[in-house]
Parts: sequence; structure tokens; C-alpha cells
Amino acid sequence: MPLRLSLALGALVLYLVGAVAQTPSLLYSTSWEAGPGPGWVGRTRIPNATISFTSPGSARTGSNGVLVTINASSTAGWHVQVASPRFNFSTAYLYSACFWVRSAAPLGWKNDIIPMYLDYWKPDGTVAVAIGLNFRVATHWRQVCLNDWRPAQDMPGYYCLDMGLINGTLHIDDFTLTSRPDPTAADVEYVGPAATAARIEAHRKGDFALRFLNKTTGAPLAGNLTSLSLRLEQHDFPFGSAFEWDSVPSSRQAWYFGAVKKHFNAMVPEWSFKWPVYEKVRGNYTERYNTLVNKHLNFSAANDFVMNRGVTLEWLTSNGAGPSHWSRQNGCDNYRTYLRERILRDVALFKGKFQSYDVINEVLHGQAFVETCPGMYPGILYDAHRWAAEADPGALLCLNEPGLLDSDSWWRGLVQLVYDMREAGAPLHCLGIQAYLSTSNLPDLTYIKARLDQLAALNLTLYISEFNFYSYWDYASYRGPVWNGTEDEHAALYDRFVRFWFSEPHISAMIMWNFWDSSNWIKNGGIYYANTTAKASAAKLLDLWGREWNTTRAASDVALAPDGAYGPYRGFYGKYGYDVMVGGRQYRGRVRFPASGGPVQVAEVLL
Repeated sequence: MPLRLSLALGALVLYLVGAVAQTPSLLYSTSWEAGPGPGWVGRTRIPNATISFTSPGSARTGSNGVLVTINASSTAGWHVQVASPRFNFSTAYLYSACFWVRSAAPLGWKNDIIPMYLDYWKPDGTVAVAIGLNFRVATHWRQVCLNDWRPAQDMPGYYCLDMGLINGTLHIDDFTLTSRPDPTAADVEYVGPAATAARIEAHRKGDFALRFLNKTTGAPLAGNLTSLSLRLEQHDFPFGSAFEWDSVPSSRQAWYFGAVKKHFNAMVPEWSFKWPVYEKVRGNYTERYNTLVNKHLNFSAANDFVMNRGVTLEWLTSNGAGPSHWSRQNGCDNYRTYLRERILRDVALFKGKFQSYDVINEVLHGQAFVETCPGMYPGILYDAHRWAAEADPGALLCLNEPGLLDSDSWWRGLVQLVYDMREAGAPLHCLGIQAYLSTSNLPDLTYIKARLDQLAALNLTLYISEFNFYSYWDYASYRGPVWNGTEDEHAALYDRFVRFWFSEPHISAMIMWNFWDSSNWIKNGGIYYANTTAKASAAKLLDLWGREWNTTRAASDVALAPDGAYGPYRGFYGKYGYDVMVGGRQYRGRVRFPASGGPVQVAEVLL
């Protein structure tokens, strides 16, 4: 990007140290009622553009706003700018800046995108971009924000809108800048072990009772039970993995299926449902459909799994088999027809089998092929969600993106995309948060908390949809992520992050992306070695789910209430096995206490 001109040395400087309060503090605001005010600059480096800070027709509030008129677009966005005063930023705070923007008329495809930047001065006096976000302009007022930015060092900087690529008229009003301490004392306490354990107790457990009834008369059982034992057999909270049967040698399958049943209660097909694999030739999908049903889904049903996710209906990637897939070989209009057929057909075929879908995978990170089709994106994303909802109105439809928990960039674009989809009326229910975390850039839990808080504010169901840990990215030989740490280090990461995510009430499921070194895309990244030996991380997960987060009750000579009830007792939501001895007879069975049943539940047991 060409170097932008800096503000004059005499421009207003505001020292932004924030306030002690943990809620955001308003540091600066303007609606340009008296013109630009100190430090505001409107720059036009082309003759056919004008900027006015005193336009009554551009007011969202008050009597004035900023009017930007561009009669012919330029070759660079920075040729037309509205830039803020210079602010001094501190590493102790998170900063959020917002403009309100609208266009006078529809701007058209690719002409409606404006970047918002925060620029800063480097030690040599030049200007660089600290952070930026592209957003789409509509004919109604929209607030666009760069939220929760923390500088890497104390530095001066300013915000700007780059509009040189636009051809049309824009209205801008009501700029605000806020800050909040980062991290706050409350944030540090929140991610600590005591608060984490308290959240697990509060959100993942309930108060349960069993009411024993005579199965013939329906009357409450009288007297005492000789003995009673209860054990949580399966959590209601989905903890799963991506699986592929075809990648497992026959000699390893008995072990593989046993490991799956030992560790997981949720399933995602790793690649069998992806379009280039599922339907390599148009119309030839039956073989892969049968594989998914007979292997993945039947196994899931036989083992009473609580979740199956369909990943993915489409992935607009420029890698692998995507570019050569038949759907992209016959032009844009035919591609749209093919995608519609794929979604309507397969979501209907798997209705009731997959509870949720990633409709278009990682769409923020790539729109390969459709970006070459004028006017197709983002409408094709909205329509894909509409088609999926038409085929199965009960399915949860998700976006699924990496970089949301360990980057300052992608989550902002995701928030903007959700706003865009809602404005377009596209059905959207859930967000898949990919969490491939590297020890070379490992985010602190307070940082992850802040990201989750922002994403939770979207009021979508949140999944940790893919996660694993790695040490570094090998660009030379393996050309992918590699784990080279110790077993204990690996296990400690699972303990730290799985524990925290389980405590977060916003998180509704966690899915590992494969668990075995022989089939994991991260080299050495599984919880089992290629020879099937368990690593310390496998033992840690078994300890968490099987011991620490388990509920077991055992008692003798158990007195029942007059209504035949035993309890309440405190336990994790899930499926329980019971073993009862009464009147010299033994009874065994299962009861469910799902999280959807609420914090107080009673299950009837007929004896």
C-alpha cells in the first residue's frame, strides 16, 4: 500500500489512558456539528472528489455530517480519505473506534467495499497500518467499528476511511472512540482455576432426582431400596472428533473404534462429505452417501452419540481438488445451479442425521471461483444458507472460520459478515470456531475470553468446531503444522484449554480434528502415536471426562420419599446407568438428564 501522508505536526494529540472502570469509557466523540474540529482531515488526491464536514444532508444525528462525493473512482483507496486526529495509545487498554456510514444510492458489486484503518507512526517517522477491516456500505446507516484493538507498544496513531475506489456519494457521521483496561482484574480472576471450576459447577451440572414407581400400578414405590448405584455413562455436552473409516487399516480398526467410543460422543466426517469427494462426477454420489450412512452415522447411532455435524456443503478453496471439480468448469450460472442442487438434495437426504452444517466452509478466508463471477458473492453465501434451510428447517446452519481466537483480524470480519447476513435475511444459527493453537503464538486465556465475549454477543450457538495444538509451521519439508513438544506439554495444553472451553457457558460443543498420528493433519499432533500407544494427552482427557467430570453415587438401605423419589443429587448433565436392588431383585437401566431439561429434573424409573 502506498505511504499515506501523516497529520501535520501541530495536529491535536489526545492521550488515551482510559478510565479505571471495567466497562468501556468514552474517550472521544464527534458528530461534526461545528465542522471538522481540531485534527480532522479530509484528503482528496484526485480532482473529481470532494469532502465537506458541514453537510446537513449527511447528518445521522444533529444537524451536520460529512459528505464525500466521488464522481470517478481512482486507482487506490487512500486517494480519498477522512482521517481522525492523532491519538496516543497505551498497551494497558483495548480501544474501539466506530463511524456511522451510508451511501446515497446503491454502489454496486465490488464498488461498495470500504476499508477502515488504524495507522501509526514507526520510529523512522513513516506511517504503517496497525489494523484494518473491509466493510460493505448500504443505503441505510450502518455502524462500522474496529473493536478491541490493543497496541503492541505505546504509540500514536489515527483512524481513517479510505474511499478512493468508490464511485458515488457517501455520508459519514457520529465517530466514537472508547477504551477499557486489558486485562482487567476481573478478567484475570475469571480465567483462574477457582472461577473456572465454579462455572463448570454452575453451567454443566444440575440437581436430579429419580422417582421409583411400580411398573404395574404406577404407584410410588414404598419402603427402602436395598442398594442403589448411579454412574454418568455419557456426557450430554458433545466432545467429539473428525473421523474417517477409509483411512484406517483393517488391522487397526478394532483399536480405532474402541478409542473413538472411549473418548468421544460426537462425530464429524473429516472429508467424506466434502463435495469433491462426495460427488466426484455429477450425479455419482450414492457410494459416498452409503459410506457415510453405513459407517459414520450408523456407528454414531449404535453408540448413542449426541451430535453429528455435516462438514461441509461447499468449500471455496483454491487448494486440493476444489479448482478442478466439475461444478466449477462450466461457468458461473451453471455453478450456481449445481450448488443449489447439491444443497437441496443432500441436506434433504441427511435430514435428521446431521444436526448442523457448515454451509460454506471458511468463507472469510477464500471465495475461490465465485470471486471471478461478477455479482455472485456475497449473494451466493446468503442463498446457500436459504437453500439449506429450505431442505431441512430444523438444521442448525453455521459459519466455520479459523483465526478467531488467536488473531486480532479475522474475528472483526466475522462479526461484520454476521451483520451482513442478518441484514440480508439469510438464516444463520451457529458459528464454528476453529482453534488450531500454536505454542509459538499461544494466546492467553484472558485474550480468548475477550474474543469469546465478542462472538457470544452475536447470539449464535458457538462450537469449538476444530481444534488441535502444534509447535510451528514447517514450510520446507512437511509443509504443514508440526508438534515437537513433549507429551507432558501436550497434555497440559489439553488440560488448560479443554477445561476453560468446557467452563464457558457460550460453548455448546468441542470437536478435535482427528486424534491419531497416522491420520492427523498436524504431524505428531494426535493423542495416540501411530503404533496406537496412548500419549499423556489421551490419559489427561480420560481423566477429565471419566473421573474429574463424572458423577457416581452409591448407597445402601436407601430411604425413598413418599412420592418414591430419591434425591435430589448434584450431577453432570448426561446419560446415567443405574443399578438397584430391592426385595431381593436387581434392576438395571438408564436415565437421561439433558442440559435442555433445565437445572432441576426428575426421571421416573419403573420397577
